[in-house]
Amino acid sequence: MLKKINFFKKLKNCKLILISSIFLLIIIIILPFFTYEGYDFILNTVSRLGAQNTPYSIVINTAFFILGISIILEVFLNVRIKVYLFFLSLIGIGFILISFFNDAPILSGLEYNVLENQLHLIFAYSIYFVSVLFLLTITIFDKSNIKKLLSFITGINLSIFGIVIYNFQNYAGLIERFILFFSLVWLIIFIEIQRKENRKALK
Repeated sequence: MLKKINFFKKLKNCKLILISSIFLLIIIIILPFFTYEGYDFILNTVSRLGAQNTPYSIVINTAFFILGISIILEVFLNVRIKVYLFFLSLIGIGFILISFFNDAPILSGLEYNVLENQLHLIFAYSIYFVSVLFLLTITIFDKSNIKKLLSFITGINLSIFGIVIYNFQNYAGLIERFILFFSLVWLIIFIEIQRKENRKALK
């Protein structure tokens, strides 16, 4: 029994989201050099690295899957507010789903599953909209001024980037990378704050 308790204590303190986020960001930087020639990180989104019939797509899709699992694990171990648990679980599940349902390839003429591509887009957009809604919820209802401020700033950034990416498709890849980076940084900080709040509550 004590071994189980010690295991969960160690798992609570493991920075799973931080580790999986760094892993994902490294792959995002390196993988464009090994995918189809002509991949443009300014134009092409991160999802295109994991697209159907794309070289080494399994690498980034594995990173998405690991990130999704990491989010769910850390959330259930460190987040006590049920509404937050719900939103973050949806985000984690979203990353898992996009790892299985992949985008269309960047090269025209290649065969791909249209339904899988459509499902990928639905899950990808869902991650974005759920994230923005979650940030809004924290900004309005959370008791912590730090979390409110960070969530407000991140929410504004994501909203602006969302509008920009819609109007400037030629910069979709670059803007999506900013969205992903800001979201992951915020999530890492949020979980760290939750972990500290939990420690204070136990004292």
